[in-house]
Amino acid sequence: MNEHRDVFQWKEIRGCPGRYTLKSGEHQQTPPAQLLSAALELERLQVNATRHEVQGKHPMVVSQLTDGGGLLTYCKPAGVYVHTLNTTSGLERKTKALGVATHCAAHTPPPLDASSAIQTEL
Repeated sequence: MNEHRDVFQWKEIRGCPGRYTLKSGEHQQTPPAQLLSAALELERLQVNATRHEVQGKHPMVVSQLTDGGGLLTYCKPAGVYVHTLNTTSGLERKTKALGVATHCAAHTPPPLDASSAIQTEL
């Protein structure tokens, strides 16, 4: 996951070990599939992406990397995205806290590769 963290300027979320966010305002207009495509071109990683809606929260996309960890993106109104990069344990803790951990583990859609991630609108 370290090589993915180096693609953009991520900073650790205070009090949340294994979870990182982009600097304020950076890539807020970039959908998760496009953000991931830059990292996916570094090596042929695969991503399992699922969309979730939790009452009282913005819709989110959980993109699990097959080599561990993943990207959790909150989809706010007007095309604004808040991306968080997570280690395996960080992603497990957060999705469990949101109540989507069981769904993530049980539902694994076909993986996206770098070429399809660019075209996929999540």
